[in-house]
Amino acid sequence: MLKRRRQAQSEDAVVDDNVNKMLATGAIEEGNGA
Repeated sequence: MLKRRRQAQSEDAVVDDNVNKMLATGAIEEGNGA
């Protein structure tokens, strides 16, 4: 498994929004982490 890539703090809101959209559409699902 790959480590999550770090992004600039200014991109955090965009990343969170995209993750929420993908969770809502079923493209990804929430996990427990490794």
